[in-house]
Amino acid sequence: MTEEELQRLLQRVLDEGMHTAAEPAVDTVADADGAVPAATAAGTGATAVAPVPAANGDRRNGLMQAVQWPIDELVQHLNHGRYEHAVGMLDYAGGKAPAMEAAAAIQACRSRGLTEATDTLLRAAGSRPEKIVFAVVSHLIDLGNVEDAGTLARMRGSVQGA
Repeated sequence: MTEEELQRLLQRVLDEGMHTAAEPAVDTVADADGAVPAATAAGTGATAVAPVPAANGDRRNGLMQAVQWPIDELVQHLNHGRYEHAVGMLDYAGGKAPAMEAAAAIQACRSRGLTEATDTLLRAAGSRPEKIVFAVVSHLIDLGNVEDAGTLARMRGSVQGA
């Protein structure tokens, strides 16, 4: 699977998500345009709208917040024979962690040459709900790891086809 195919697939997933999202309230759009001061969300003290006015562009600036996955801790567990701890870290990162953290874990293991750990993470991430899988794929592409992104997308395709 090429990077272009992955990007097209990811765009389709994102487009479907946009169609299911609720339309913003009219006064929220006005608040975002700077027409009136932003109201606070109930009991939180935080504004109910994003701090960036819609007229100034998309809130996403294309920069991915760096997520540091504790690869050194995993290596320590492996080096000292604490396999239960290592497996627990991999199970969490692949099966329960937010998509960005799962992608960071896959990238960290791949960059350290931990092939078995990377394969374990990919299998765990591939068995998660489709939306999360494609979010992990997107984050892997953002990290420049097109190979693992393609592997994960193919795994997800074979899981659905079964």
